[in-house]
Amino acid sequence: MYGDTEREKEERIATVREALAGAVELSDADKTALIQSNFMEFPRVITAHRGHKASGKLESLTVARAQFDMACATILEILDEFHVFSDGPGFHSPDNRAPFNRIIDRMRKELFTFSDLAHSVQDHARRVDKVWSSPDYAAKLAEHFGSDRLHNFVIALRNALHHLHVFDAEWALRWNDAGDKSAHFSLKKFELLNDHDDWGSAKPWLEAAPAEIDVRALVTDYRARHAAFYDWYLGWCAANMPAEVAEYRAVKLGHRQHLLRMEWNFFLREFLKRGVDPMAYLARFLTSEQVAEAQQLPPKSQALADFVIECVDETGGCTPELREMAYKLFDVPGATWEPPKPVFVNAKLVPPPVADAAADTQGLLS
Repeated sequence: MYGDTEREKEERIATVREALAGAVELSDADKTALIQSNFMEFPRVITAHRGHKASGKLESLTVARAQFDMACATILEILDEFHVFSDGPGFHSPDNRAPFNRIIDRMRKELFTFSDLAHSVQDHARRVDKVWSSPDYAAKLAEHFGSDRLHNFVIALRNALHHLHVFDAEWALRWNDAGDKSAHFSLKKFELLNDHDDWGSAKPWLEAAPAEIDVRALVTDYRARHAAFYDWYLGWCAANMPAEVAEYRAVKLGHRQHLLRMEWNFFLREFLKRGVDPMAYLARFLTSEQVAEAQQLPPKSQALADFVIECVDETGGCTPELREMAYKLFDVPGATWEPPKPVFVNAKLVPPPVADAAADTQGLLS
């Protein structure tokens, strides 16, 4: 394999991709062959698996959902920054005009991002459900997002901001009866209605909204509904993987574990051969908090070795042999691993037997 020409490599990759695309289900032998395949060729081959595109849809939804939550958090951070900024002694000074305008510009940008990502998550979820087909999808949408059409307003706001009109949230300082001040950004209802006449299904929510739609209240309310639904939906998807997606993800995880096992097998053997003290190198592989926790465990103990393995083994691929090697490295009493002795074979090459077609059990990747 490593001596193949580029043409031979390309032909092999094309052959495997064709076989993968036509396979209904992989045999155990085929899965093993994929998992142990060349790390440079694997990414090009695995994309032909029938579960690749469907898995990508779920990954895209997960990323879009996380980005949406980040956008919500950013808006709330800007509001908090504005509150602190408004408490400054020179808030109304011309010297503060530039930083004040930056806050306004950031709020304009993040309102667009917030509504655009809400629309994006919705589209990604619909693509996922074409594959997963949750029987409770519509009912859970209604349960978590409610019937007041707040979701429709957020999507309609995105369409207006994206295509038709830039609505700005206006700032205001307010005082309650106790004299406590709070800083706000709000959307004016009359401006929304006057400057855009196609709110569609969002109009009932907008007409029922207060004259000044507080951005913090809007984002906080919608974010909570959004989180409730997608916490449920992504959890349901994870528990109800289509067979082709589960197989695809298992093979990808297996390949990642295979590469890490080879890597750690090499490192552990080298460390043992050189008599390396693992405690002196923990900071290279663990976070500072994990190092501090490891240092509290008894030296040369199985508990210490197991803790370090748990921190490092992010894929869950540690084998009994690797664990035993780690015990030996940490000088755990009773560790039995010994390096295998070299094996010398004196054999002659003989012609392979003629294959019996009826007994041919070779997998598609052999």
